[in-house]
Amino acid sequence: STKDEGITRCICDFEHDDGYMICCDKCLVWQHVECMGLDRSNIPDNYFCEKCEPRAVNVENAKSLQGKKKKHLEELQNREPTTDKLGK
Repeated sequence: STKDEGITRCICDFEHDDGYMICCDKCLVWQHVECMGLDRSNIPDNYFCEKCEPRAVNVENAKSLQGKKKKHLEELQNREPTTDKLGK
């Protein structure tokens, strides 16, 4: 699923929506919450990406994390839908 507006530009270089995205309040790019080292249960009211608010970010960790997530998402999409319980 793609966001209605805005572009995804995360430090991990992946553009998939992993279900936990955050939008920069200044430049409006979408990023993965986990890549940016944020706690899902404690999302800040105002968020700025690493370009609008320069800071150290863990690119290696982000790439590794989303690489695994993307593989998992693709595996889920490629699975044949189970028809055993449907239409009988």
